[in-house]
Amino acid sequence: MTINIVIPFKPFPQGKTRLASNGINSEEIILLQKRLLQKNVQIVSEAIPSASIHILTTDRSLAEKYMPSSTMHRLVMSDRYPQETLGKQLEAFLQTKTWENAIVLVSDLSNLLARTIKAVYSLLSIYDGVVVPTADQGTGILGLRKKGFLHLDHFGNKSAGRFVSKWEDENFLVAEFHQIPVLLDIDNLADLNHAKEKGYL
Repeated sequence: MTINIVIPFKPFPQGKTRLASNGINSEEIILLQKRLLQKNVQIVSEAIPSASIHILTTDRSLAEKYMPSSTMHRLVMSDRYPQETLGKQLEAFLQTKTWENAIVLVSDLSNLLARTIKAVYSLLSIYDGVVVPTADQGTGILGLRKKGFLHLDHFGNKSAGRFVSKWEDENFLVAEFHQIPVLLDIDNLADLNHAKEKGYL
């Protein structure tokens, strides 16, 4: 089974505004975003070497600067990013594709493990959708078959449970996978400090 990985990415100052409001300077935020994006792309590439990685971005020219030239051949940059919710942005992008499945991965995960990506990939051979929650019950990773491409507008606070509930309402066969240690995405200063304390950064 071939797989497409979609990583939504908002380069600063479009993204990570909460870190800026917490007093983190722009240089540190940009370095953090670059480190996390490159790290997660590398983990995905190692976990599933045949995966096609697509960076879904609000600013193609800026996002390209976050990736080293040695890995650019593994990326397909996309400017299809309407000014709507993340779920609607993903729906708009996926509707242009003829793919049978996809894995959506948020770009700011600080402790993603290769075995988690492998598990989601494996579960997609059985389930219509796979949800991997973050520590704050947000959504870190989504695995989905084509039937789910129009059912993604559930991101936000405690969105992992919302995806499971909404997808089950659509009669999807859904798996919830929990990484150990739990996935940590960096939204604010507390997340950043926690990631540093745990040695994730």
